Amino acid sequence: MLEAKRTGKKVTVTDETTATSTTVANPNGTLTTHVTPGRSASGVPGHGTGRTPPLSVPLMVG
Repeated sequence: MLEAKRTGKKVTVTDETTATSTTVANPNGTLTTHVTPGRSASGVPGHGTGRTPPLSVPLMVG
């Protein structure tokens, strides 16, 4: 987040980015996650069933 504040531009948070989502740190100190449709990883409920698995998003304040 410090780099985003310093540069005034969005910065990708690689530790929070996955094959189906991208998280960026915004210059105002917030995080934004963009989720795209994609295949579930092997072993995830709903994989191969044609159904979307339930979404669980933990929020952390720090």
